[in-house]
Amino acid sequence: GYMGDMARTLFFDPPKIDTDIVRLYDINQRVVLKTILELNSRLSKSPHTLTYAEIGKVLKSSVDVCRAEHRDFRWTALEDLCGHRIGKKMHIRPWICMRDVASSSFETELVREHDTFCIEPVCCLGDVAHGTLNEQHEIVAADLSTHFEVTCGVKRSLEGSLQIVCLTFTDFDLSEFESVSECGMVSAE
Repeated sequence: GYMGDMARTLFFDPPKIDTDIVRLYDINQRVVLKTILELNSRLSKSPHTLTYAEIGKVLKSSVDVCRAEHRDFRWTALEDLCGHRIGKKMHIRPWICMRDVASSSFETELVREHDTFCIEPVCCLGDVAHGTLNEQHEIVAADLSTHFEVTCGVKRSLEGSLQIVCLTFTDFDLSEFESVSECGMVSAE
């Protein structure tokens, strides 16, 4: 078995939900999907070279792409902790951050076959994201935010390269993406 780590923002009273929050959640999901697709693209071209620090850089790039796609909407993402490796404990190093925090050999560790990690960007309304990391390595956002987290595993593809697969079900429409099967995502429908 494996330990997983996932989170979703849930809406309990849809008629009263602010449409900005719903839009932010959709963006949050797109950031995760774009990140996994780009990571798999990189692994297919250059296997055995992806580090946990690079996952953070790809995540930052996905946030930037989504910000450009939604220029009319003010939002940002927390950069301090956007994921982590999962082992015998839920939250273990290396941390995945969008900031350049490769201050130790942990963040520069290569992603290996059978690794399990999560990607969990927290997107916030407005121009500046505020949040803290508590003692349990949980993100506490100070702003109105959404959270979309998936557990990922690393396996070998049929072609022999490493591949990142999503180990948790998704709850968003994947039909517009051509290479969804490449990231192993499965629709909950």
